[in-house]
Amino acid sequence: MKLLAGIDIGNATTETAIARLENDGSVTILSDGIVDTTGIKGTSQNIHGVFGSLQNALKKIDATYE
Repeated sequence: MKLLAGIDIGNATTETAIARLENDGSVTILSDGIVDTTGIKGTSQNIHGVFGSLQNALKKIDATYE
């Protein structure tokens, strides 16, 4: 099973969608996460918000990343 994460860094919030890629090529949406965008959009300060949003979404499906 492969999980995919799509992350959108917006001006006010950073959102993550987690999906599972099925063997037949279809995609099943599993979870989402949202946090306030950290720092100025497009800067390295956004990393904190990216990981916060990702962790938020992964927690909902009892998953982690390495």
